[in-house]
Amino acid sequence: TPVYCGDGVKQANEACEDSNQIAGDGCSLNCNIEPGYTCSSLGCFPLCGDGLLRGNEACDDGNGDSEDGCSSLCQIEYGYDCTGSEPAYCTANCGDDITATAEACDDGNLQEGDGCSADCHLEPGYFCDVTVEPAVCSISCGDGVKASIEACDDGNLDSLDGCDDACNQEEGYDCSSDVCVAVCGDGLTLGYEECDDG
Repeated sequence: TPVYCGDGVKQANEACEDSNQIAGDGCSLNCNIEPGYTCSSLGCFPLCGDGLLRGNEACDDGNGDSEDGCSSLCQIEYGYDCTGSEPAYCTANCGDDITATAEACDDGNLQEGDGCSADCHLEPGYFCDVTVEPAVCSISCGDGVKASIEACDDGNLDSLDGCDDACNQEEGYDCSSDVCVAVCGDGLTLGYEECDDG
């Protein structure tokens, strides 16, 4: 009996049979499995994770992992761009309001000094709530790290020690260095001063 590739009947010498003679659909013109595909009795399907972009794959980064820009189903993940086709190279879109897995934060801009840096890393002295989009960053007053908008940060939220609970410098103190010290000679007896006669 003659064997005809594309007749819908899989013969012993055929690696696949997809009932057509169309190249590029997983089963070649001579019924061999094409690179980047896997075939079964149900048909031929792109092999996600092999680094080859085939069929309905939007990306293929050469692995079967999700949360790296290209999902385990070879689709581009939310907050990422993928370039190159074989294999795809995916990067998070910093500044797009979406905190992707590879980003510590994304506040929708590329400005420095607002808590989330231009490369979407958390800046010292800030806390960013990434459960909302865009991420909302605020100072972490009391953490001992002076953020750009804090007048001081002495590592606590106590008042009357030079730096108040909102990280503002209190009257009678100088917080220009890492610690707040009472200003001697201002007429206010504060901190470790035993006296201040002005």
